Amino acid sequence: MNKIYESDTMIVHDDREFITPEEAFDILQNGKSIRICDPPDFLAENECDIYSHDYQIWITDIGVPGTWEKLSIDKCKEIVFEYLRGYELSR
Repeated sequence: MNKIYESDTMIVHDDREFITPEEAFDILQNGKSIRICDPPDFLAENECDIYSHDYQIWITDIGVPGTWEKLSIDKCKEIVFEYLRGYELSR
């Protein structure tokens, strides 16, 4: 695991494989899930709040099933990219 943060009271390791929004869209479009989380908040009051937990999402978490088929691929990408903006993305 890669050590990404260390202090007197805490060590954070991270072994995630980060991906681009384009890679995330391809994975989601193929019915698989990705993991998202907030970027580190180095201004957090408590050291333990700097890194948030990631969680798994599927394309159905972004939009209602059945609506994707009615949209163009460009519109689908626009919706997904807007949803994913601001998150760290990983496999």
